[in-house]
Amino acid sequence: MPLPETIIAVVAPFWPLFTAPTWRKLMSLLTGMELTRFWRGSKRKNWVREDT
Repeated sequence: MPLPETIIAVVAPFWPLFTAPTWRKLMSLLTGMELTRFWRGSKRKNWVREDT
């Protein structure tokens, strides 16, 4: 899953400060963060309880 353009625009200026393996790891961590945020948000919708 590619990162959204907004995130890439924020972290791209820092690319020269990292080695290639570290940059790939950073991109993996950011992708995982995005997926976790999406998963938790979608799961939270399922937890909504309607009192009847």
